[in-house]
Amino acid sequence: MVDFIFDGTEVTGGAPSLWLTETEADSYLAYHPDALGVWTTGVDSDSGDPTKAMCLTQAQRQLQNDARWTIEEPDSGDEQDQAIKDAICEQALFIMRNRSLSVRVALQAVGVVDAGIVHERFDGAGPRVPICPQALNLLRSYAAEDSNTFEWSR
Repeated sequence: MVDFIFDGTEVTGGAPSLWLTETEADSYLAYHPDALGVWTTGVDSDSGDPTKAMCLTQAQRQLQNDARWTIEEPDSGDEQDQAIKDAICEQALFIMRNRSLSVRVALQAVGVVDAGIVHERFDGAGPRVPICPQALNLLRSYAAEDSNTFEWSR
């Protein structure tokens, strides 16, 4: 049974172990101006909104699976680098605040390059998981060696 689907990834009881705790994320985001009224409300899955744990899990998956950088799994008993933990927090907040982005990614996946009343134009290069600028900045030192570019997503 699927507990929740977000950006096409199932979050079930078999979710990966997180590299940071929800308490660490709460501490990082406690004084983050974008977290006010979003992260601090403690939404739950009964309302159809993603929980903090869901957003943290999805953020870690998105960052870990992006080919623009290389993020190694920490050795057993070791903690993940703080910059990576901070990037996961930033991306989790980004996911929680911007749930409609998955609709844009879905449109790109089926080949739509121009859509909407406001006329959004996509680059046509195919769907890419949107990564927030703060996470991109935190992960610059982890850029993959075979990656020629490290673009800002906007």
